[in-house]
Amino acid sequence: MAARATLQGLLQDDGGLVSQVRFEWGSSRAYGMITPWQPGMVTGDTFSAELTGLGIGTYHYRAVALNAKGYGYGNDQIFSTGVQAWPISLVEYEQLHSLGVG
Repeated sequence: MAARATLQGLLQDDGGLVSQVRFEWGSSRAYGMITPWQPGMVTGDTFSAELTGLGIGTYHYRAVALNAKGYGYGNDQIFSTGVQAWPISLVEYEQLHSLGVG
């Protein structure tokens, strides 16, 4: 089953100019993947992007802002996806009773 994640960011300082923002992400700090640009952002605006179809593993991401003064980059962040824990469905009564559960 593919995992999903929602990345969230805050534009802390636009340098006095309207900016566009996006995220770079991937399995290492080399990133390699990008989300679409989100235009019209100013200081204090929040933004997000949803990633879908993720495999199990650890991912790196950072926010990127761009305006007429150039690029600005957020710090590298990490999130992980994993296997969903499924409940045990078949347990003998004697095992539960011997453990004091029941």
